[in-house]
Amino acid sequence: MFDGDLPKPTTATENLPRVLRRVREYSASFSERAQSIVHSLQTHPDLDCRFLAVRLSFSDYYRSRKELRAEMESNKTGATSNTNK
Repeated sequence: MFDGDLPKPTTATENLPRVLRRVREYSASFSERAQSIVHSLQTHPDLDCRFLAVRLSFSDYYRSRKELRAEMESNKTGATSNTNK
C-alpha cells in the first residue's frame, strides 16, 4: 500500500507561482465561457434571453479583448484626426 516515500513539504513561496498560474488559467477559461454565453444569448430567439445578454454585457465586462482593443484604436485615430483639423 504505502511505500514510505512522502512528497517533500513545500513552502508557501514555492506554491504561490503554481497557484497564481492556475488562477490565471481558470480566469481566462471563465472569461471565454462567459463571452460565449453572452454571445449566444444575444442571438437567442427568446426576448428574455436577449434582454439578459444586454444586462450581462451592459458594462462591457464580457466583451472580448479584441473588440475592446479595436474600439480603443478607432477612438485614438478619431481623436488624432480631430486635433489635426
